[in-house]
Amino acid sequence: MKNLKIWMGGVLLVAILVCSLILFGKWAAEVALQKKIQAARNLVEEGWQLEQQGKLEEALAHYDQALTLDPGCAVAYKHRGTTFSRRGEFEKALAEFNKAIQLDPTHASSYYNRGILYMDHKDYDRAITDYSKAIEWVPTYTNAILNRAVVYCYEGKNKEALADYDRYLKMVPSLDKPEPKQARSR
Repeated sequence: MKNLKIWMGGVLLVAILVCSLILFGKWAAEVALQKKIQAARNLVEEGWQLEQQGKLEEALAHYDQALTLDPGCAVAYKHRGTTFSRRGEFEKALAEFNKAIQLDPTHASSYYNRGILYMDHKDYDRAITDYSKAIEWVPTYTNAILNRAVVYCYEGKNKEALADYDRYLKMVPSLDKPEPKQARSR
C-alpha cells in the first residue's frame, strides 16, 4: 500500500510537471507571437515614414518585411495600397485595399483610401459606398465626410452634399473665425 501511494504521488508529480511544461510552452509561443506583431508594426511605421519622404520602393520593402512577420497585418496591406496608388498602379492598389478590408472589415482607413482610388477613377458609386463605410466605423472621420460631400456634388446629389458639408463644418474649426486674443505681456 505504501508503494502504491509513492507510485501515485510520483505519477501526480509527473502530470503536474507535464502540464506546467505545456502551459509554459503556450505562454512562450504567445510572447514570441506578440514580439513578431510588434516588430511588424514598427516596420509599418518606418515604411510610412519612408513613404512620406517619397521613398516608395524602400517603403514597400518595409511593408513586405512586416507581412513576412505578420501576414494578417491589415495596416501593412493598406499602406502597400497607398504606395501603389502613389505610383499610379490602380489594380495593385485596389488589390491591397481589398486584402486589408478582407483581413479587417472594420479598418476605416482602408475604406477611405479605396474610396479615394475609386473617386480618382470616377467610380463615384463605389467611392460613396467606401466613404460611407469609413464613416460608419469612425463617425468623426472628417476627411471621409468631406470627400463624400465632393463626390455627392459630382453626382449632382446636392442635398446629400450639403448635409455632409454641414456635418464637416460642425466638426472642423472654421478657418475664417478670428483667433482668440492673446493676453499681452507687460
